[in-house]
Amino acid sequence: QTNRFCIGKNRKDEELVPKQGDCRMLESKRVGNKFTYKMDCSGKFSALVDGAITFGDNAYDGRMHMAMKNTNDTMDMTFTGKRIGDCTAATK
Repeated sequence: QTNRFCIGKNRKDEELVPKQGDCRMLESKRVGNKFTYKMDCSGKFSALVDGAITFGDNAYDGRMHMAMKNTNDTMDMTFTGKRIGDCTAATK
């Protein structure tokens, strides 16, 4: 699946983390070019999530591990992003 979105220069690292439903960050830390995080998601897909994003030149690679709260199921996901050109980010 491919998605396009515009990210402002002053964005927070956690804005690059894919989220579904009601998720909140429990922990996050940036050291050098690596951002690590833990999230708690509630709702239909309630899960505990931990992951990391590694930043490169105009690109990033990420991974996350999800442990579903209501079942013993787990899921691993990888994602990538790259700069494809200039854009105007929406302001909040």
